[in-house]
Amino acid sequence: MTQQQTLERAEDQDVVNKLRNWIIAQNNSAKGMDLDTDIIENRLIDSLNFINFLLLVEELRGEDIPEEQVILDRFRTLRAIRENFLA
Repeated sequence: MTQQQTLERAEDQDVVNKLRNWIIAQNNSAKGMDLDTDIIENRLIDSLNFINFLLLVEELRGEDIPEEQVILDRFRTLRAIRENFLA
């Protein structure tokens, strides 16, 4: 792994940690979540907080997410969010 790849991986992990920490702040029962925990099925984010979560993802990626890409399955896990919007 090159130094650049190592740096990018650390940045990705930092972004994922920010998302995880935000979810935990909204729902204390999310403390044990990992990259593959289903955020929707486990009701870690309710419908009212989903908009705020979407705005956070946009902020962390540095650009808006086009409306046609806002598909629930793309936000189901932290891994899916990372792969769909932060890669």
